[in-house]
Amino acid sequence: MALVDRTDNAKNHVKSMDLLARIDEPLRRMDDGLKNIHDNLQASKRAEIVRWLSPEPYIQHHKQTRQGILTKTRQWLLSDPIFKKWKDDSASTVLWLYGIPGSGKSKLVSMVIEDALARYKAGDSPHPVFFYCSRNPAEPARSDP
Repeated sequence: MALVDRTDNAKNHVKSMDLLARIDEPLRRMDDGLKNIHDNLQASKRAEIVRWLSPEPYIQHHKQTRQGILTKTRQWLLSDPIFKKWKDDSASTVLWLYGIPGSGKSKLVSMVIEDALARYKAGDSPHPVFFYCSRNPAEPARSDP
C-alpha cells in the first residue's frame, strides 16, 4: 500500500510540476504587465505634480539649450573627480553653476542633465529635477526658480 501511495504521490508531483511550468510564463507576463501599468501610473502622477509645481515647459527649455552644442564638447566634466564625487553622492544634492552671462553654464549643465536622465532610464538613479533660469524680461517666471 505504501508503494502504491508513493507512486501516486510521484505521479501527482510530476503533474504538479508540469502544471507549474505551463503557468509560469503567463504569470510572468501578467506580472510584467502589472509592473508597466504601475510604472505608467507613477510617471503620470509625477508629471502631474511637476505641472502643478510649475507650468514652465522645462523639457522644451532643455532641448533649446542643447541646440548648437558641438559633439564631444563638455565631456571633460563627466570625468572630473569633483563632479564624479557629486554625482555618486548618496544624498540628494544641488549642482549650482555660476559665472558671467554667456560663459556656457547652461550648455555645460545640459550635459549633466543628459547624464542624469540616462542614469534614470537605466534604473540607476531617481528622476532628475532641473530648471533653466533666465533673466529675459519676456520670460519673468524663469527668473524665479
